Amino acid sequence: MKTIGIVGGIAWPSSIVYYRIINERVAHRLGNGGLHSASLVLAQTDFEQIERNQREGRWDLVGELLAEQGNKLKAAGADFFLLACNTVHTADDWIESAVDLPFLHIVDPTARQVLDRGFTTVGLLGSRYTMTGSYFVGRACQRHLSARYAGEVQGCDRGPCPARRAGGNPRVHRVRHAHRSQGQPGASHRHDRRTPEAAVDMALQH
Repeated sequence: MKTIGIVGGIAWPSSIVYYRIINERVAHRLGNGGLHSASLVLAQTDFEQIERNQREGRWDLVGELLAEQGNKLKAAGADFFLLACNTVHTADDWIESAVDLPFLHIVDPTARQVLDRGFTTVGLLGSRYTMTGSYFVGRACQRHLSARYAGEVQGCDRGPCPARRAGGNPRVHRVRHAHRSQGQPGASHRHDRRTPEAAVDMALQH
């Protein structure tokens, strides 16, 4: 089994969900009474630093902070790594270029599953950073998948898939931020499952 590296703490509630899903998936896949668990390592930074730099638009510094954790994962023996958060993928270029490990980007397994189901356009709901950034739309477009925002389509049939700049629903941002950073309950929040499941697929490849 390969060792999964998780950059967590962005924020801690999603790290718990990723940890649970990965271990449940491994137990299910390997059988033997559900006693198997994943080989993984977890590293995290202080979320307050991440959030402060996000607010200031300093995604280069977000990337540096998370790349530092990615390199800790490599030193600890991880075979590949993922980020246990959608929003910080805004800094994916900085992170991927600074960490010498295969990177499981959250958009890749998501796009693959959507396309496998026969869809070519998806609705995107997320934090203000996700909704106004380009990491999701741009990478999805490279995989021939279009993203629909409220009243607007950004997709491969619309040219280079520019990021939507005017927006993000403030209430959605506040609610999702509360769930993500402090673990507050709410019906509108659902964690990504496809990325931790894809991580298990990679870990169990021979």
